[in-house]
Amino acid sequence: MQNQLLENLFAYKKTAALLAAFKLGLFRQIKKYGSMNKDICRQLAWNEKHTMLLCVFLKNEGYLSYLDGCFQLSKDFESQLDAFENICEHESSLYHKWMSPEQLASSIKTEEGRLFDKEGFTPEEQNAYDNVMYGNNLNLISFHILRNIKRDRTSPVRCLEYGRSDGRIGIALKKHIPKIIVDVVAYNQTIQEQSVYDVILIYNTIHYKTSEGWETAFCQMKKALNERGVVCIADVFYNEDNLFQSTVLLDWITHGGVYNIYSKEIAEQLKSNGFARVEQQPIAAISMDILFAYK
Repeated sequence: MQNQLLENLFAYKKTAALLAAFKLGLFRQIKKYGSMNKDICRQLAWNEKHTMLLCVFLKNEGYLSYLDGCFQLSKDFESQLDAFENICEHESSLYHKWMSPEQLASSIKTEEGRLFDKEGFTPEEQNAYDNVMYGNNLNLISFHILRNIKRDRTSPVRCLEYGRSDGRIGIALKKHIPKIIVDVVAYNQTIQEQSVYDVILIYNTIHYKTSEGWETAFCQMKKALNERGVVCIADVFYNEDNLFQSTVLLDWITHGGVYNIYSKEIAEQLKSNGFARVEQQPIAAISMDILFAYK
């Protein structure tokens, strides 16, 4: 238990070191020069001793390798550097504003709502968030959705994208289904029941409505689907065996939706709204799941 306590307490030091390396541009400089050593430190006017100590820590964490007096990017880390920079930019804004001990405590104690509910993200924070949520995730989500869309090759696919993703999933699907027609409806708007859809997409939205709110939305969706239609809900759901999903619980306290955190809850509600079958497809690479609800 003491080891677990110390590991949790010391985690902030690891976070600070990693974010400092990104802010410093350390990884980009290593990629530019091919390595990092004392000579390069002098060219950059960085403190040699301090830089080497930070690099030793980053090597121990697996981000760097060391050979012949030089630090280099590990192969796995270098291959995903662009995506990792987006993640770190987003997490840095959370680390400095939304996820402090004071902010967590305030969000739990207040009766007037969280700071995020009053202020929201700044444009810069929103951009960092969007790069993470709607970057590489879209291709993986659309790939899994494509396998569950029932269509023939002569008719266009009619799709409704509902929620906070603003048509981004539809754009990703259009690369594979050029004839797809996508209507976009924000999650605070009403679905027009006179339309008939093959697919309804919901991404990064399920946690922002109460079960009562989804009761109405799911009824509207079922009426708007054709007989072979399917609702696809892609999101992060809590799973106690998944470290990332466990940490997302903390995000929800300060700056995320706070409802419907278990996929089982959503599946049961979909069935109670008359959907014939609900299947769950995990996307392990991004710790997400897709629920497919068939009419």
